[in-house]
Amino acid sequence: MSALTGIRVVELTSERCALAGKLLGDMGADVIVVEPPGGSPTRRYEPFADDSGEMEDSLHWWHYNTSKRSVVVDLGTPTGVSDLRSLINSADVVIEAEPLGSLSDLGVDWEDFSNKRDDLIWVSVTHHGRNGLDPAATDLTILAEGGPVWSCGYDDQELPPIRGGGNQAFHGACQYAVAGTLVALLWRETSGKGQLIDVSMLGVSNTTTEMATLWWRNGSREVHRQTGRHAHHSLTEWTQIQCIDGLWFNTGVPPRTKPEFVALRSWIEELDLTEECASYEILKLGDQFERIGLFELDEDP
Repeated sequence: MSALTGIRVVELTSERCALAGKLLGDMGADVIVVEPPGGSPTRRYEPFADDSGEMEDSLHWWHYNTSKRSVVVDLGTPTGVSDLRSLINSADVVIEAEPLGSLSDLGVDWEDFSNKRDDLIWVSVTHHGRNGLDPAATDLTILAEGGPVWSCGYDDQELPPIRGGGNQAFHGACQYAVAGTLVALLWRETSGKGQLIDVSMLGVSNTTTEMATLWWRNGSREVHRQTGRHAHHSLTEWTQIQCIDGLWFNTGVPPRTKPEFVALRSWIEELDLTEECASYEILKLGDQFERIGLFELDEDP
C-alpha cells in the first residue's frame, strides 16, 4: 500500500500540470489522464524511442505519465462533456491547467461541482491565478516575468540572461500543486471538506529567485548574474577552473577560510574517521591557507 492508495485523480492533459499528476501517481494515486481525440499534443514531443516518430514512443510523454491511465474524451460533443462530468464525479482530486473560462463555458469547472461535491479537491494551474489575467504564456515568458531568468547567465552583464532548461516554470507550479493537494487531503480527513487550490505559475516563479526578489523588496538592490554561482548583489569569487583539454570544471564550492577547514578536520579526527574520509588530506592542506577555494588546492602552499 502506498501513501495515496485509494485516491483517484482526474488530470486534464497539459504540459503545465503533467508533473503534478505524475508525482501523485508515483505516490500511489489512481491517476486518469483525459486526452482529446488524436491524443495529447505532448505525445508528439521529441525525442522518440528508436527515432520512430510514433506517438506511442515519445520519451517526453513516457516521462511525464508514469503511473497513469488514459482515456479519450471529446469535449467538443455533449457526450464527451457528459463523460468528463462522470469522471470528475468519481474523483477525489481534479488537476487542470485549462485557459480561464474554457471549462466554465462547458459547465465542468470548479463552481459547477463544489456545491454538489463538497469533498472534491480541485487544483487549477494558471498563469496569474484564477482571478488574474490569462495571456498566452510559455515556460520562458513565465520565468522572465517571474524573475528567475534575471538571475541566470554569465558574469558579463552585457550578455543577455539565460532561461534554464527543463520547463522549470511548469515544474515549480506542479510542485506547489502537489504540496497543496497533500495538505488538502489531510484536511479532508478531519473536516470531510474539499477545496480549490489556485496555483499561479507567475507567483510560484517569483518565489524561486533565491534572494533576488527579497534583495529588491527590502533594499532596492539588484542581484548580478554570475557564471556557475548564485546571483548576488555583490560579485563573488569564481568557483570554476579550466582543464588542460580546454573544458571547464565547476567545483560548486565558494572559497573557505582556515577556521572552516580546521573545524571540519578536527571533527573527522574526533570521530576517528581519518582513514575512511578520502578528503582528509585535502582538508589538512586547506587549513594552511587563510582563505582558499577548492580549485586552488592543486598549488603548493
